Amino acid sequence: MANFQRALINEIDKLYGGLDGFTFIMPSRRSIRWFEREIAQFYQKPIFSIQAKTIDELFLEISGYQKLDHFEASSIIYQKLKENNDYKETFSNFYAWSKSALQDFNEIDLYTSDANLLFEQLLDLNAINLRFSEGERSAFIKSHQKFLEQLQRIYSELKLYMHREKKAYQGHYFREAFKKLDPYLNDGHTRFVFAGFNAFSTIEKDMVKIIVNRPDNFIFWDINEVLLEDSLHDASFFIRQYIQEWEFLKDKKIAPTFKTYKTTEQIVLWGAAKNQGQSQLIASLIKNPTHVTNKALVLSDEKLLDYLVHSIDFESLSGVNVTLGQPLSLELFVELCVNYLHLIRKTKDDSKYALHLILPLIRHPLIDEYFDLKSLFDFAISRQYPYLTFEEINNFSQSFGELIAVSVTASKAIQNLCDLSRRHPSPQKELFEDVFEELNDLIQNHSFLDSDLDALTILLKEVILIKKIDFVSNPFEEFQIMGILESRNLHFEEVLISSLNEGFLPKGKTSSGFINFEVKKQFGLPTFKEKDAIFTYHFYRLIDSAKKVHLIFNTEPEVLEGGEPSRFIYQLKNDSHYKHLVREEASFLKLGSVDNSHFEIQKTPSIINQIKTHLKKGVSPSALSTYIKDPLNYYKKYLVGVNETEKIEDHIPANLFGTLLHLAVEKAYQPMLNSTLTPHNLSKSKKELTQYLDEACLEEAKGFEFTKGKGILVRNVLLKYLTQLINLDKKRVENEEPILLGLEEKLLLALCSRQENTVIHLKGTIDRVEQNSGVVQIIDYKTGATTQTELSLDEDYRAQLTLPSKQKAFQLLMYAYMYHKDSGCKLPMNAQIISSRNDEFIPLRIKTGHRSYRTEITAADFEELETAIHHITDELLNEKIPLVKNTEYEY
Repeated sequence: MANFQRALINEIDKLYGGLDGFTFIMPSRRSIRWFEREIAQFYQKPIFSIQAKTIDELFLEISGYQKLDHFEASSIIYQKLKENNDYKETFSNFYAWSKSALQDFNEIDLYTSDANLLFEQLLDLNAINLRFSEGERSAFIKSHQKFLEQLQRIYSELKLYMHREKKAYQGHYFREAFKKLDPYLNDGHTRFVFAGFNAFSTIEKDMVKIIVNRPDNFIFWDINEVLLEDSLHDASFFIRQYIQEWEFLKDKKIAPTFKTYKTTEQIVLWGAAKNQGQSQLIASLIKNPTHVTNKALVLSDEKLLDYLVHSIDFESLSGVNVTLGQPLSLELFVELCVNYLHLIRKTKDDSKYALHLILPLIRHPLIDEYFDLKSLFDFAISRQYPYLTFEEINNFSQSFGELIAVSVTASKAIQNLCDLSRRHPSPQKELFEDVFEELNDLIQNHSFLDSDLDALTILLKEVILIKKIDFVSNPFEEFQIMGILESRNLHFEEVLISSLNEGFLPKGKTSSGFINFEVKKQFGLPTFKEKDAIFTYHFYRLIDSAKKVHLIFNTEPEVLEGGEPSRFIYQLKNDSHYKHLVREEASFLKLGSVDNSHFEIQKTPSIINQIKTHLKKGVSPSALSTYIKDPLNYYKKYLVGVNETEKIEDHIPANLFGTLLHLAVEKAYQPMLNSTLTPHNLSKSKKELTQYLDEACLEEAKGFEFTKGKGILVRNVLLKYLTQLINLDKKRVENEEPILLGLEEKLLLALCSRQENTVIHLKGTIDRVEQNSGVVQIIDYKTGATTQTELSLDEDYRAQLTLPSKQKAFQLLMYAYMYHKDSGCKLPMNAQIISSRNDEFIPLRIKTGHRSYRTEITAADFEELETAIHHITDELLNEKIPLVKNTEYEY
């Protein structure tokens, strides 16, 4: 297709000898700038600048109004609702509904629908749905119904406000422009040319029709003959209607369409996996040398831009212009703002600041730059309380304490963030100042916002969401990266369109308003079908004007974003005008790989000395088990001291949960130490379980709250486990008379080493020791699940002791061995685990034959254990055996 703008200039110049006296109306400011460049290239000499406007600018000028943004409109609506005392909804809940309502109001005005009748039918339909719905109506449904009932009043009152203040959304000032159109046209002497439009709203269509019907006023459509003559094609759906309805166009001196045909020579379909794959493919396509000097990449999904910035080698390209702009929301300072507001709105008073709320702020890189909070962070982590008090924070940093004081109003919070932004040496400082100024103006104009930090958080996110960081470049560079709507009226020799999937291009069924499909159809409002037709036009106009087209779709779309390949792809492959041009290709994502299958650390003399030091201080059964499971993890945990990152939450961590259970059990059984367990003393102890648990919580978890929220759930679970244990013992003592010999027995035992200059100590804490019928038994508590398979050993079990799957059996046998050596108790012994998940005693057992086992632990078993321990320690001290990552066991 020939260049539409160049053809337009040529036709007007041929008939009128120039462009003087004309005002050109175009879809966007970008198309106007390109039109001005075309004019300069056409005339090749100095001429007076043309008059050009967007259609929105023209009708806004005629109306005499100013634009009303949806933030202010939502605030006005909410204030009107609050004047009615029975409206109890918070602004933060109301705001999401108001956006949808404003969108509906705008469409009602743009398509000149009967608002009163529409709202009545909407209420009737909703009442019918509610009448036949099952179950009790939730608070949300009731609130939604109440909002619908007020829509008509809101619409009317908002119209009165806009008329009085001369500030309005687009639909309203378009209708006001319609009222003033005739006087405006009669007073002026300019001629209008509308160029490159596709679909008009009803009010736009009526005004454009009136304007174009005047002498020497024109409208021109950018569409080729093939699409225009196809009565079934959506690309020409609207333009065909206008040409058929506006019969006066036949009498115009210049026809509304130019005799143009598609110039497409090749269409290549590319499938690529996810955004990473698409960005890599695009980078490879644009870096290849080509004679094309007019190329565009059209992003159906603007999120792809961030991937492209990191994939494309921009320095290798002769010139690139990115029209989209990076979202301001990606700036690090935005995260600081959100964390700050999240903290002060969730904290009810200055007494306690929950760590899971305040730590993200303390650890934020910019806060770390402004305040010296490392000592405060270390204090919070080391203490393991779920909160910090204001006094504690103030002791470390008074300036930070002033910042997070929760008595702040919304205006004060904005002032605090504004002060922080001034400290931030960012090129986007002015953008943030604009954001804060806009929010401050809203708060000043609507006083109820000053006390609503939830509303401030929502408004901050919304204002930041629409702010963009512009890329600095020449707008007429050879290679353009833009969105689909920015391509209106522009033509390129080569076009790449990314994310060509359903949900992106076309958008599909994405209605978010209150007006359903049937009501929209009845009242002439646009549905998803009309919106799909709009994007169909943009798509075909782009590809028809290019010689080469690359269509890129995501072969592995996300569940919630985008779907199967776009319907446009299937249309092209089956359309007789295009299918012979289509060629399909595939792209494969190239990722660097890291081989983690074999990672090892050689044992240097220094590491051997560290191992010897660890063995001398005392090695626990769990340490030896860690080495068996993963030697590299043993090195990190016990030699280097690198533990997992501590996560401070507002609930009890797993390790503290186990500590509380062990301590509460110890307190509950302490009165029965060195005596026989009986139903009577167990029942007596059971009555005091609540007290024992509270004492344990006070000693080990002083900072946690156990009377509300998650804390009370944790306390109830602990009490349940304690009760289960007492009941389990009560059931057992009906037939047995166990004597409680020890609780939380701490042992340190020397083991004869087979290595020179090496001292080995075994250490550990045994949860409980009993004697039953003259046999000493070791009992270990586990808060997690345990199976009998984990505590079952074969007849020849020496090799099993060093298997990861048998480490619970290994630890239990080692506890028995250490107690026997320390106390000199007679053999045999036995050992068991009480699992709070299983609610039973699970014994350590050794196979003696087919389906037969023994639970007695003998001297021979201890010899086997010693052999296994020596095998492990010898391997530990063998410098030829590296510390290797075990990838087979997931610990």
